[in-house]
Amino acid sequence: MKHLAFTHALVLRNPASTHAAQGKRRIAELQKIFGYERVVVIETVAGGAAPNQKLLRQYAGLLGPHALLCIAAGDGTVNMAIETLLQMPGLPESARKTPILPLWGGNANDLAHMLNGTSYRTRLATVLTKGEVVAIHPLACKLTPHHGKPVTRIAACYASFGATAFAAAKLNEPRNRNNPLHRLPGGRFIVEFITGFSALMEAPTFAVKEQGNLKIAYERTFANGSRFAKIDRLPLKLTDHVFYLHTLENKRLLSALPRTLALMQKRLSAKFTHDRDDFTVHQTTFAQFDGEPAEIAAQTNIHVTLSERPFYALSLLLRSESKS
Repeated sequence: MKHLAFTHALVLRNPASTHAAQGKRRIAELQKIFGYERVVVIETVAGGAAPNQKLLRQYAGLLGPHALLCIAAGDGTVNMAIETLLQMPGLPESARKTPILPLWGGNANDLAHMLNGTSYRTRLATVLTKGEVVAIHPLACKLTPHHGKPVTRIAACYASFGATAFAAAKLNEPRNRNNPLHRLPGGRFIVEFITGFSALMEAPTFAVKEQGNLKIAYERTFANGSRFAKIDRLPLKLTDHVFYLHTLENKRLLSALPRTLALMQKRLSAKFTHDRDDFTVHQTTFAQFDGEPAEIAAQTNIHVTLSERPFYALSLLLRSESKS
């Protein structure tokens, strides 16, 4: 085996994630490759992002360019880890350069797929010996409430406002996350399809003000790579220095379909690629950042760019695409 570029690995493990059992097998693989004593397993805690960011901060001394931060959990935990590395106050600069490796531990696994393909076709040993560390500039969404302090949310893969965020919030409800039908073959897909489709039909429109003009929107989507919520069709790479922006004004399928098809055609992609956007939502609406929903208050200004500071990831598919 080729000499490993990393001295040790840390693993963020969510014991309640969708593919927790698969995550344990991946951890066992890591221990076999690195040696048991050079793999530190950190189990996430309940309570959302804040306590887990503090938990990861406690291991700052083990982070750095020669450590590999593996994530045996879903996209929400991946997002939390990236936000921690980029934005946690007081984190040493060397720790911010820690490469991450998502281990396909969640439901969508969008970042894991864009970095290294599908879990069933990709050998962990191959990623560790042939993968390269690439720099990726995620979406930085600065949210400034009408009366309040601005907060910047990071999204490695995508962010959206409106319908898909409304659907993500519905899918994230305990009754849907813990539906007993998930235990049946194909049950998760059926439950998510029915719940998601119903939510999309139920989602309200909202007013958006941009460049001085007031418009009605149903969905406003920002994509930083080729994959959006398990759909991998956009002609864009994570290492491109632009993002896709697409706005739907209503939920009528016949009007949405042509624009959706145009999004997937490389020759038309320039119409949808941007490096910044600025708008204000006039009604309370839902947003989601890498699948994690959040409610956005009315009169919040939203400024979207690519983060000046990149995060780093180990990738087979994006080798030699980015150097930093």
